[in-house]
Amino acid sequence: MKTEELNGILQLELEYAETFVALLKREQGALINGDIEVLTLLSIKKISIVNQLMQLHEERSQLLTASNSQIETAEFNVLLPPTTNIAQQCQALLQSAKQLNQTNETILAHWLRQTRQSLQALRGAAGQAELYNPKGLTV
Repeated sequence: MKTEELNGILQLELEYAETFVALLKREQGALINGDIEVLTLLSIKKISIVNQLMQLHEERSQLLTASNSQIETAEFNVLLPPTTNIAQQCQALLQSAKQLNQTNETILAHWLRQTRQSLQALRGAAGQAELYNPKGLTV
């Protein structure tokens, strides 16, 4: 197996993971500010990064398969020089992404709750029914 090639793929994965975490941080700011346009752009960028990460994962898997290696992600450090701490960096980024995603989910749930309450108030003021049955008829 080409250790340099594996190291290059892992380094790219690390860079894309860093970019993804940065996008999650920007998403959090946009959620707090209620900036829908920025959220839309960030969603497109996040999808692109995820696609690139999936492509790199596929390349890494093919490289390992070609070298007849059945090495788990946790064992990559065995293949890389001792000075490389990509696995630890990726683990830290994954933890950060998880926390950011949970926080963003909480913020989004707050906005959704507020929007629903506002919509109910508007419907009540207009004298419209608030509930519909599965067929779309008012209850």
